[in-house]
Amino acid sequence: MEVNEEHYDSIDNKNHSIGIKSGRWEHVKTGNIYNVINVVINTTNENDGQTMVLYQREGMMFVRESKEFLEKFVKRNDRRRDDYEKKEI
Repeated sequence: MEVNEEHYDSIDNKNHSIGIKSGRWEHVKTGNIYNVINVVINTTNENDGQTMVLYQREGMMFVRESKEFLEKFVKRNDRRRDDYEKKEI
């Protein structure tokens, strides 16, 4: 199988542009803390190339589409007041 290096360059650019870094992230609604492992690429036929976030809590691993992740999580040390206003009570 031939490796298409141009494809990998576009993946790197995509990872940097979405602004998700490894570390502690907080779920806005529940307040639970999760550890982001890395940004990964979905390679299933239907969603090939979709950027996903791999994260964990209490030994369980999860994956979520990056856009949805950014809507539901904030970086633990970067929380702003407007993030709380989005939270439904």
